Amino acid sequence: MPAFPGFDKLFQLDPNHSKRGFWAVTRPRVSLSDAAMGLAIPEEPISIHYSVGAGVPRDVVWVGLTPVISERVVRLLAPFSGWGTYPGRLFGKRGEEWPGYFGLAVKGRVGPWLLARSVPVWREWPALCGIDMRGKYFEPDTWDGSDLCAFTGALGGAMVTDAVRRRLVQARVRDIDFAALDDVCHPILTRGDYATIQREYPLLASYPTGGLYRPRTGFDARKQK
Repeated sequence: MPAFPGFDKLFQLDPNHSKRGFWAVTRPRVSLSDAAMGLAIPEEPISIHYSVGAGVPRDVVWVGLTPVISERVVRLLAPFSGWGTYPGRLFGKRGEEWPGYFGLAVKGRVGPWLLARSVPVWREWPALCGIDMRGKYFEPDTWDGSDLCAFTGALGGAMVTDAVRRRLVQARVRDIDFAALDDVCHPILTRGDYATIQREYPLLASYPTGGLYRPRTGFDARKQK
């Protein structure tokens, strides 16, 4: 098995929210989480329909945070380990079918996301303020050596090695971003998460919002239109 590359050489897969991105939903609505984690590959194709964005799909279509990939991306990923596909049928803005798209099933694994190892960072936006946590970490010896892998458990998402990232970037695959695990920022999602982190970082309680996102004082949404 290869040596652990470091958290700066593993990259979270994210949509890049391009105006030319193609966003979709399943119909009927079904969760893709088990299929995307390689836990339960459906026998029948999942019906995936245009929701918002550009009318023409490119290399990657997003169903929420779950990627659906083109045949070109399948060929680009062929040399790498830790992944597979599941069947899907992609339909466009007017109901037309776009063949050649597949759900991406990430089968490689690392251990659970160790939320308390992330570092709190104060963030401010026009309407909100609060704490983001920088970095997604796990025990390095739990990495199974796969080029594509996901956290064990319900949280954390999928990641790729630098070799995968470079291949996709060089091929100019669109509508996908890569964030190094040691630099990716994520909100404290629940009070349960906050309680977990506060045990490691007691000073969080001194922040104005207590760590969770809050509307900024004096913000008037009507003035932002």
